[in-house]
Amino acid sequence: MTKKTAAILLLVGAAVALFTWAATRQGTLVNTDMHAVDQSAYMEYAKELARTNFDYVGRRNRMPVYPGLMALFHRDGMSDEAFFRRGKQVGIVLAFAMSLLVFLVFRRVAKPLDAGIATLVAMFAVFAYKAPYFQADILFYGVGLLLFYLLVTLIRRPEWRTAALAGVTAGVGHLIKASVLPTLLLATPLLIIRGMTRGQNDEAGPGSASLRQPRRVLHNAACALVLLGCFLVVVFPYIRTSKERFGRYFYNVNSTFYMWYDSWDEAERGTKAHGDRDGWPNMPADQIPSFR
Repeated sequence: MTKKTAAILLLVGAAVALFTWAATRQGTLVNTDMHAVDQSAYMEYAKELARTNFDYVGRRNRMPVYPGLMALFHRDGMSDEAFFRRGKQVGIVLAFAMSLLVFLVFRRVAKPLDAGIATLVAMFAVFAYKAPYFQADILFYGVGLLLFYLLVTLIRRPEWRTAALAGVTAGVGHLIKASVLPTLLLATPLLIIRGMTRGQNDEAGPGSASLRQPRRVLHNAACALVLLGCFLVVVFPYIRTSKERFGRYFYNVNSTFYMWYDSWDEAERGTKAHGDRDGWPNMPADQIPSFR
């Protein structure tokens, strides 16, 4: 083993130990209330999934990937306090996994030293604070960064493999938190516009560098279809249930209703009080908030 390798391993070991200590302290001293920041709601979702063998539909407020993961760690007879502690421990492990993902993404665009420093910044400036929470945030941060990298790569070098991987990643991200659709709605037209404006010296995927402009546009449009198609394949079982039970494919009480209210009190008196967690709210159409 060279001195350089030994130094790197020593630094990684020190970072892991310090991160574990910091995140654990955050969990024991700061995050002591399972009812804070919707953690108990995630716990109830996970418990229902475990109890029903993953047949629980959910109430379209939180997405299913994180509760489904946490359901694997729930045991019959486990108290809420024990499940809460288990969730905080799993969150720290997830933070390490997402840190590795962050490093691999940064490594694609930077030197190892720069990628390592950027990863340490993410770990100790963001992940250490959020890891010991029974929430989906850490998982979403990692998947979101990967999706951003894949979409930028796709726009610069349109290839169907990148489009497929980005679509699958977007689908997983949407099932973690319902915040991915605006990203796809921005990336898709940018991908097509790129086919119209790309110059001879711009980057292009294999087989597309010599395409004339109309064929470049078609090539990029095909990549956009692959992107959206793979996304829909991943999310279809979930959105089909949403359509059948709640009336819309991309039904989510936060993005459909709550974001248009001026306060949470209004939301509680509005669609939430009229059954938006069980189906389309039973209230006059002109009282339902919307963009309009």
